[in-house]
Amino acid sequence: MESIESFLKNFLVSDHRVAVIKGDWGVGKTHYWNSFYTKHSEGLDFNAYSYVSLFGVNSIGDIKKALYHCATPINEKKYKELILSETDRTMIRYRNGFLGWLKYNSLSKFLIHFGKNDFFGFKTDNLLSSLEYKFVNNYLVCIDDVERKGNSLEVKEIMGVIDELARRKGCKVVLILNEDNLHDETAKKQFLEYREKVIDVEIKYDPTPEKNLRKVFYETDSDFLLLKVLANDLDIKNIRILNKIKTSLVNLRNELSLAEDKVRESFINRLVLFSVVYYSGVPGVDYALFKESIKNIHVFDYMLDDKKDDSVYSFINSLDIIYERAEIAFDDDIDFYLKNGYLSTESNIRGIIEEKNKQYKEHKALCEVNNVWDIFSDSFKDNESEFISKIKCVINDNLSHIPVAHFIGLIDILNRLEIDCDSYIEAYADAFVSQDDAYTAFRNLYVEIFGNEKLGLLIQKKLMDKKPEETNLENVLYKIIEGKFNHSDIAYLNSFSEDDYLKWILSRNQDALDLVRKGLLRFKSMQELTEEQQKITNKAIGALTKLASRSSLNKLRVSRLLNN
Repeated sequence: MESIESFLKNFLVSDHRVAVIKGDWGVGKTHYWNSFYTKHSEGLDFNAYSYVSLFGVNSIGDIKKALYHCATPINEKKYKELILSETDRTMIRYRNGFLGWLKYNSLSKFLIHFGKNDFFGFKTDNLLSSLEYKFVNNYLVCIDDVERKGNSLEVKEIMGVIDELARRKGCKVVLILNEDNLHDETAKKQFLEYREKVIDVEIKYDPTPEKNLRKVFYETDSDFLLLKVLANDLDIKNIRILNKIKTSLVNLRNELSLAEDKVRESFINRLVLFSVVYYSGVPGVDYALFKESIKNIHVFDYMLDDKKDDSVYSFINSLDIIYERAEIAFDDDIDFYLKNGYLSTESNIRGIIEEKNKQYKEHKALCEVNNVWDIFSDSFKDNESEFISKIKCVINDNLSHIPVAHFIGLIDILNRLEIDCDSYIEAYADAFVSQDDAYTAFRNLYVEIFGNEKLGLLIQKKLMDKKPEETNLENVLYKIIEGKFNHSDIAYLNSFSEDDYLKWILSRNQDALDLVRKGLLRFKSMQELTEEQQKITNKAIGALTKLASRSSLNKLRVSRLLNN
């Protein structure tokens, strides 16, 4: 920020002694000052520079000690002259008290002058400790983290040291703090009381969300444009939170690599939103209440009168529609990751992404189909060639994603226009059969698909010819147990009835309990089930209930399964 840079440059050459850089938590105040000092340190007319953080500091003595120990010479000549003059004065005072083996001679003087402040415990020696604070003259001092001081240290004591440094020891002091985080009322009162007396000038460091975003993300990052929108929308200036988001995206890159652009965008919308709230980026918004409330975002509109003063409601109600579109299906995985730093072994994020990819592609295909029908219905233009060409393009580009009913509609109109559609029907049948859940899909669409008898019979024949090597319940359950399942596997499990489950359980001679407990009942303990997962769980419990009624032993077995 050029205005702040000018402010600080002017401060360093002015008669002012104490300046404050204030700003919100995590916006980069300290980082900015450090960068400024590094850039402008050469040529500064100070003996030394000392940076002191008050994080956890509980005494004035510790501050004074840190001022000396953290010092870095700016002007080597002046610094050595200062050390020599203060050493001479102190040694004159104390030399008569030295033991005989340590005389005030050229050797001892050399050690003190050039021992890098650390010879024989120089920094902690009681006798010489009085030198330390005396050396702090004509320093450039930065005091940071005032709001994070120890409980035993009072603000008025800090302000007293700052005033002493500025008025008696010829120092210039830069104070960095977030005064809003002075939560203790006494601290706030003391700061206000001493502010006018001690502080000469103040400036607020308030970078734009985009400026801080660029400190964490490169413009070449694939998600940069989306993150820029989100950062501006949610007013994310906190660099720590932005770094947390970056780490999350890196850790989840394998999962996100599977997502279509729109699905990835939806996930990132949700991840950023949850991260901002979780890491306290929205004042007054409780994360647990937010997580529960965001699921019912549409319900809030009906509760407006009762929620006018609710900070969680106000925040949710202010969100852009993009957060409403963001998938609630990702919430549990995001929540677990934020709390633990990794995805749960129960996570089905890959399956969710696969399903959302499929939905997105189908939605995209339907949009293109609708655009085709717009050509048909919008006018009486002589545009038959254009219409036929568009239909062919839509079919060729979206063959695997056009729902059956819509494909049949396109084929029907082409037939009416005397276009041979055999090749399209063949290609669509091949694409349909290649689906992992082709058998279930065909069963569910049997009546509909015979809207075109040729297509229906062709798919039926191809399914009968297909080798069902992977299509068995046992193999799918092992995939469920290993966490390597996808939406197709879920759909396949749902193709079986409650009685089918019962027959299969009774047919197993070994490992039946494990396959049921870890496979069929996998989703039972999950907090939020999809509709498909709930159906599988209900049918499995129903099958087990019937099984329990067959014998006392099976009743005990089922009881243990359902209660664990």
